[in-house]
Amino acid sequence: MQPPHPLSRRAVLRAGTLLAAGPAAWSLARAQGHFPDKPLTIVVPYPAGASTDLLARSVAPKLTASLGQPVVVENKAGASGNIGAAYVASGPADGTRILVATEPIIVVNPHLFANMGFDPTRDLVPLGNGATTILGLAVHPSVPANTFPEFVAWAKKQGQVFFGTAGAGTPHHVNGIVLGQRTGIEMVHVPYKGSGPMIADLLGGQIKVGISTLSTILPLAREGKLKILGLGEKARVPSAPDIPVIGEFVPGFLMSSWVGFFAPTATPATVVARWNTELMKALHSPDVHRKLDDAGLPVLPANKPEELAAMIRADYPRYGKVIKEAGIRLD
Repeated sequence: MQPPHPLSRRAVLRAGTLLAAGPAAWSLARAQGHFPDKPLTIVVPYPAGASTDLLARSVAPKLTASLGQPVVVENKAGASGNIGAAYVASGPADGTRILVATEPIIVVNPHLFANMGFDPTRDLVPLGNGATTILGLAVHPSVPANTFPEFVAWAKKQGQVFFGTAGAGTPHHVNGIVLGQRTGIEMVHVPYKGSGPMIADLLGGQIKVGISTLSTILPLAREGKLKILGLGEKARVPSAPDIPVIGEFVPGFLMSSWVGFFAPTATPATVVARWNTELMKALHSPDVHRKLDDAGLPVLPANKPEELAAMIRADYPRYGKVIKEAGIRLD
């Protein structure tokens, strides 16, 4: 029997140095050389059923197959997404726990909360963009409006219109206020703890108007349970070509949002690169791409972490300006 191959002097010295530096350095070295060597988690900072949840659960099986480790989805909702995001930001920086985050967590919430529990631009690093969250204006069938102009006329007769969203400070909320300003409607916000409770009240008629993701409201509109009067995109979308965009009536109006993947800032560059490669591969697999497109959650072109970082730098001041002008605060 051959004796075990002896470790080189360099390997022994390196191991000794890592052990002396403590568990954190040892964990980092393992992540750099052997990622992944344990189960992985995608944290969704919203309740089950949200667009982020659909995105995470669509790619998880593909990632499990390509990374060779179980990839599970964990919902950790609360505080407009801040709780789940802080959980990832303060977690292990070895690539085993990543976040699927909506645009508001990264570029809106910092303008609304004095203390989020973390700093998204400092404590999280982009892994890559995932999809566009298309937002739409939906009404209960009892509302006597079948077009966006008819809605504006009806709303003005009401004096004020209460509109529900998935939560305070979301793009749904901010853009609903902007929509009211652009059309002369007094839009009064009704925040819910997630899209599920809001949609339940919209279906039940407790509220008559809601702004939500197309992936949530399109199936209900197809069943005749809601009416979608306009979308917040630049142009009509392939999955719903008969639904106009609000910009056809309010020039330049947009209220779409992106969904991206993030890890703690100290995550090794090699792990960030591996996650980017595998996430883009999963998102652009034909079945996942088709599923998300059909759900009104179109997949963005394959991109690198630095491209998402550039979007964040552009969006951060833009939302800050809108929020300041609208006087929106959450604390």
